[in-house]
Amino acid sequence: MVLTMLVVGCCVCDLQCTDLDGTLIEDQAEQNDWLRHKDDMTYQLAQHFAQYLAPAGGLIVYNTGRSIGMVEGLLAKKSGIMPWPAAIITAVGTKVFLWDVATRKWCPDPAYSALLDDGWNLQEVTKIAYDLMGRYHGNVSCIDDGSEHPHRMSLQIRSDVLQDFIGKWSSRLTAAGVQHQMVASIGGEWRYVDCIAKNAGKGRAMVYLASKFGISLEDVVAAGDSGNDLLMLGRLPEGHHPAIVMSNSHPEVWDWLASLTPEERGWVYTPKAERAGGLVEGLKAVIADKLVQQQERLQQQQRQQQRHLQQPRQFRALPG
Repeated sequence: MVLTMLVVGCCVCDLQCTDLDGTLIEDQAEQNDWLRHKDDMTYQLAQHFAQYLAPAGGLIVYNTGRSIGMVEGLLAKKSGIMPWPAAIITAVGTKVFLWDVATRKWCPDPAYSALLDDGWNLQEVTKIAYDLMGRYHGNVSCIDDGSEHPHRMSLQIRSDVLQDFIGKWSSRLTAAGVQHQMVASIGGEWRYVDCIAKNAGKGRAMVYLASKFGISLEDVVAAGDSGNDLLMLGRLPEGHHPAIVMSNSHPEVWDWLASLTPEERGWVYTPKAERAGGLVEGLKAVIADKLVQQQERLQQQQRQQQRHLQQPRQFRALPG
């Protein structure tokens, strides 16, 4: 009933920006009952989007650590299950892809890539990383040296040397004048760490697309479950926006959530259901809150108009 109200008047969720793995979908080579159930949940979200959000002008964007090739494979594999996105953000916010109708291909947005060049030097990033890796005796390995994603270098680092390696890598990059960010995700014995350009990241890419599509940040809903999602879940320099933290989130996300102020916490929704089921639950909560806020603003405007009408009119006496 709440979602049905979206088709009347303006859309109160103009852009859903969601992570993929552990948030919207589960992807495993072997099909089983558990995975089929998760696909059913993803399909239910797709139905909600098609019925209620899309007709009201809503868009969905995928914001993932995967490469574009992996996302394209996923869209083909789960065709009819996943909603078709308006854009795809890949490689932890270092690339933005838009659908080219003429070529029927996902093409990188050159304007976004140009923004990431400022202060970035991939050659220096990789040179320092490889120099340090030789001193850690197999505790650090390279996943992506920037060949495919020139504004990111991705490493896998053992947890017991994580902070030491990141600290030395970042210090040397700063000394070399390379403006960068370090993004760690997924806990356990090994951690994924991305060194990305200062203007990159899941949050910056999300803001870029919201501006490109003419959407206010308050009408953007972000959803994620891991450390690299914090770049889009938290408050951005442009202001607050609603966020959905999945109930199956990694420990670093819950630690972040516990550190928020009451005002910041008020923008974050924590559904009980996992993955796509949690997305549907979270979206309903976001939309319900926004509809209440709209109704309160409308009532306030009506009260102000009523007070204005009740004020005695002042007539100026005519001369003579």
